[in-house]
Amino acid sequence: MKPITGQEKSILELIGQGFSTRKIAVVLKISFHIVQSHRRSLLKKYDAQNSAELLRKALEKNNVNHFDEDFL
Repeated sequence: MKPITGQEKSILELIGQGFSTRKIAVVLKISFHIVQSHRRSLLKKYDAQNSAELLRKALEKNNVNHFDEDFL
């Protein structure tokens, strides 16, 4: 698996907190389309079919420790 970028990790954390793509774009001050692109990239890197599987695999690989609101 290719390593995830810092921005992908930020997006992954926010997905884990239940944020929508639009909300992630607002919080990170990036475009909706950039978030969509990173989300697709994360799904591909983790060979995941959906966000739930993505989060499970990210936790298993220790790419994220937990999904905490302190992240914001």
